[in-house]
Amino acid sequence: MVYSISDYTPCQRNISASRQSETNDIHSTPALPSEHDSGCTQPTLLDRGLQDQFILTDGSTTSNRLLPFSGRLRPQNELVIRSGGILPQHLPIGLIPNVIQKLIRDKAAAVLILPRCNSWPIGVNADSRQIYERRTKIAISNNRTNQFKYNDGEQLYRLLAKSTNLSQIAIDTLIADQNIETFRKRGAGLTPLAQYIKEKGNSINDLLGINTGIEFVNALSWYNFRGRHKLQKRMKTMKMHYGIVLCKFSQLKDVNNFPFINTFSKGEGLQIQSKSRYPTIWNLQILFNYINTHQPLTSVEIPQTAMAMIVAFCAARMIEFVQMKVFEFVQELQSITFQTQTSKGMQIIKHTITFKKRICRYCPVKLLLSWTAQREKDSIMHDQIWHNLSKKASITPQYCSHQFTNIIRSAGIQYPYTGPTIRHAMLTCLRAAGATQPEINAFIRHAISSNVVDVYYNKPIERDLSALLILNEES
Repeated sequence: MVYSISDYTPCQRNISASRQSETNDIHSTPALPSEHDSGCTQPTLLDRGLQDQFILTDGSTTSNRLLPFSGRLRPQNELVIRSGGILPQHLPIGLIPNVIQKLIRDKAAAVLILPRCNSWPIGVNADSRQIYERRTKIAISNNRTNQFKYNDGEQLYRLLAKSTNLSQIAIDTLIADQNIETFRKRGAGLTPLAQYIKEKGNSINDLLGINTGIEFVNALSWYNFRGRHKLQKRMKTMKMHYGIVLCKFSQLKDVNNFPFINTFSKGEGLQIQSKSRYPTIWNLQILFNYINTHQPLTSVEIPQTAMAMIVAFCAARMIEFVQMKVFEFVQELQSITFQTQTSKGMQIIKHTITFKKRICRYCPVKLLLSWTAQREKDSIMHDQIWHNLSKKASITPQYCSHQFTNIIRSAGIQYPYTGPTIRHAMLTCLRAAGATQPEINAFIRHAISSNVVDVYYNKPIERDLSALLILNEES
C-alpha cells in the first residue's frame, strides 16, 4: 500500500468533548477531492484522516472523523485568513507521530511526501504569469496521452527540432513563443506524416536529408491511397505545414517547390491558392455621397456615422474601436489626435492617428466632436469613447461590425458586402488614386513589407459591365 501525503492547511477548528465522542468510518468517504460550500477544497482521504485524528487521555487514538469544514483552502481564501494570523505558516510538528502511527496500523509500504511549491518561479511578475502558464502548458505536452488528437504531429515537430541539436529548454521556449492556435494547426498538419513514418519505420533524418522531396512524395502517395478524395484537404494541410517546418529545421529552402512535390501536387489538386473573400468591391464614394446628403441627428446615427468615417479615413480595426479611450483624444485647432495599439504575437505596438479637418459633411473631426457632445448630453460616464446604447454598456467588436453593416445598408450597399468591407473599399480607393503599397502599409499600420493590401483588399470596383455593351444604343 502506497500513500501520497500532500501538504495541507487545515481550517481553524476547536475540538470539543462532544465532538470527540462522534466517530465516522474513514472508508465511507469519497477519496477524490471535492469542494465544500464554505470555500474549502475537501482534501484527500489520508489528508483528512491525519488532520482529524486526535489522541484520547488514555493514549489511544480514536477512529478518524471527517469534519464538515476541514480541508485545504483555496489559495485566495488561504491568503486572506493567513493575513489575519489564523492559519499556521508550516505543517504542525505534532502531526508527525500520528502519521507514523497510521502508517504502522495500515502497514503502508511507502510514503510519498509531495510539498507544495511556489506557484510562480522567482522573479516572475504578474504580467509574465500568462506567458509562464502557456509555456508550462505546452512544455508538458510530451506527457499527454496517446489519445490526444494531434499528439503524433506535435511529437514529430519536437523530434525534428531535437535533431538540430536544440536543447529541451530551447525547444519548449521555441514552441511557447508561438501562438497556441498556430502550434495546434502545425501538429494537425504533421500528424499524417508522423503516422506514415511510424508505419513504415523510417528515420526522422530521412526528412532532413537531400532526398526529402522523394520521402514526402512517398508520404503523400501513401496517404492518398488510403482515402483518395476524402483526405485531400488533410493532404493540402500536410503539404503546407511540412514545407514550413522543413524550412525552419533544415538548410533546404522552399521545399514545396521541389520538382517531385510540384508535379505530384498539380496532378492531385493539392495547390493552395490564396484568394480574397470578395472578387470585387463597392465604390467608397457611395458611402460618402450618402453621408453628405443625410445628416446624422439621433443618438444612434451620430456614433454610427462617426465610426464609419474613422474606418474610411484610417482603416481602424474593430479591436481598436474597443480600446479607444476618451482621455486619449487630443483636440487641436485643426485636427484631432488619439492613441491606439495593435499586437503582433506577444508584442504590443502603439500608434498615433491624426485626423485633419475637411471641408465636407463627412469630415471625421466634425463627426467626432458631434459624438463627444452627444455623450455629454446622454450622460455617458465610462472612459470608452464608444457606447452600446441599446445595452447601455461598452462596445464589442461584434457591435462595431453590426453598426457598419447598418450604415452601408442605408447607403444602398447590399449583400454579400458587410460592414467590415468599408476597410476594403477604402484601400481599393487609395490604390486606384496612385498610393503605393508601402505608403498604404504605413498609413494603415501594417508591416512595411506586407502584401496583404494587394492580395486581399485591392479588388476591382463592382459595376454593371453589361451596361457598357448597350451604352451607344441608349445614347
